[in-house]
Amino acid sequence: MDRLKKIIQEQQTHHDQEPMEGHFERFAEKLEANQQKKRKLFPMFLKAASIAILFILSSLWVYERFTEKQSTETQISIADLSPEYKEAEMYYTHLVSEKNNEIENILSNDSTEYKIISNELTEMDSLYTSLSNDLQANPNDKRVINSIIEYYQVKVEVLNRILNKLENVKPQKQYSHEKIEV
Repeated sequence: MDRLKKIIQEQQTHHDQEPMEGHFERFAEKLEANQQKKRKLFPMFLKAASIAILFILSSLWVYERFTEKQSTETQISIADLSPEYKEAEMYYTHLVSEKNNEIENILSNDSTEYKIISNELTEMDSLYTSLSNDLQANPNDKRVINSIIEYYQVKVEVLNRILNKLENVKPQKQYSHEKIEV
């Protein structure tokens, strides 16, 4: 402790003196130079970070597109499993297509009603998408295959009901229009 007191007393004379002229200006310049270096580094880090983020996002986008393309190329349908399933799928898809065309022809003048029916059928198709995904995971599962065939049967039945309702409503509309005109 005595040694420390001795050093402080020896340096006491230096502490009482005023600093040399321009000392504070030089000190301020050094502080400013350090601050400028820090300011120059921050934009550099921002640029590097933005480039890294762009690279990562573009890589993810490319990866997603590439894997999506591969997954659509390897879609399995029940037609790929056996000739009987192929025949059944072709039959039902053809029948569904015909029924859709008939509905479209009947509702050609009523676009709002057609949109409503089309939206409902699209919701029904989401079930097929789910079943198709299940088929991808389990291609030889009879339950999934039977569910897909049952989906087609139900869809044809729903389309038939829609057609019957539309055909019953169409003559009533024509009859009511005829009454109004008379």
